[in-house]
Amino acid sequence: MNPTQAMPTVVRPKMGWQQLRKRTRVVLIGTLLLGTLFVLELGARFFWAAKKQVPFFGTSQIWKTFYPEWNLSNIEASPTTRDDEFFDVLILGASTVADPAVRLSLKAELEKAVTRPVRVWGLACPGRLSLDNVRLYERLQDRRFDLVLYYQGINDVFMNNTPPGSFRDDYSHSYHLKRYESFQKQASIPYFTLPFTIEYLVGMQADLWVITDRPRGNWGHYASDLRIPPVFEANLERLVAIAAQRADKFMIMSFAYYIPENYTDEAFEAKQLDYDAHTTAIKTWGKAEPIRKGIDAHNDAIFRVRDRHPELMFLDQRALIPDGKKYWNDCCHFTDLGSLLWAQNVAKIVGKGW
Repeated sequence: MNPTQAMPTVVRPKMGWQQLRKRTRVVLIGTLLLGTLFVLELGARFFWAAKKQVPFFGTSQIWKTFYPEWNLSNIEASPTTRDDEFFDVLILGASTVADPAVRLSLKAELEKAVTRPVRVWGLACPGRLSLDNVRLYERLQDRRFDLVLYYQGINDVFMNNTPPGSFRDDYSHSYHLKRYESFQKQASIPYFTLPFTIEYLVGMQADLWVITDRPRGNWGHYASDLRIPPVFEANLERLVAIAAQRADKFMIMSFAYYIPENYTDEAFEAKQLDYDAHTTAIKTWGKAEPIRKGIDAHNDAIFRVRDRHPELMFLDQRALIPDGKKYWNDCCHFTDLGSLLWAQNVAKIVGKGW
């Protein structure tokens, strides 16, 4: 044979899937699945990073996107001890005490009462419920305050606006609240974010499509069945227990509100009522009469908690803030003068204890 002559080409038959060994097929399928999961996990992390500003390798912080006031308040700079020159005050509540006018008035009035520099840490935010307040206070386990102020009363009433059989005393009938508990239960989130991200997106889309039984303002006719007060009271007891464990001075207050007898949504929109700015209509929460009954029931719960815990500081804001446009922008939000009166009432009580 001539050594320069080319060797014939051997054509190997193509191997189909069935010709592969079982072990090879398992490895290929596993590799494909792992690769797909890896790409999806990258997508999930990019979603949180791009849409919610969560660090790509810090998905354990996703919960902060549910409570933006955590970062906005700079609460992680709050003290871990009371042994300093400042009188540190934490506010827990909702929009009524999230107003900067309230915090500024409170700081000024307290500095007259305690003769120390005052720092006000605000974890109040529009729309927050008593359960939100519990969650955020729990998160502050290594922080210490000279005084914790709790002012809440109207937003929980909104949770009544759901059909019979839909209400849940852990508020899980609203996905906006359920998602936090889902996050808490998934310990793998820092390492594998995909399952929670899918649950989050599906839940939010269902909520957007109005195919859930979450509370809605136009379901206010269901609110006559007051299912919330025992839950509100239980959440307040949880806050009191946390404060006692940390030796935080804790002040609870009745919730002040003003709903004129001639209230209608139409009159509110026309700015014909005895309010100043006419900021937020009652229809945001539901209907006027269930709102009245709900707040009154919550105030009754606050009084019961006060009676069970004589160690608490207590202030009856409901009795101390008069009706009328001089103090009220709407049913629960104060004018600047109303904010000042609220703060002065607090300072009078604090001044007796320090």
